[in-house]
Amino acid sequence: MKKIFNHAESDAFLTDRIPNETTRKAFEEAEAKEAGEITDDTPAFDNVSDLMKYLNGEV
Repeated sequence: MKKIFNHAESDAFLTDRIPNETTRKAFEEAEAKEAGEITDDTPAFDNVSDLMKYLNGEV
């Protein structure tokens, strides 16, 4: 059985895929780092355990 979306559901579906301000800023920062316009001070990780410790503020 095919589900037909109502207007509210389709609006919610679309707004989830439109970049918000936080996403837009993250993309701009990533592009600036890639272009060398700002310093990329993001640490690199070679394993998930260290990454998770960093994300959880344990480092």
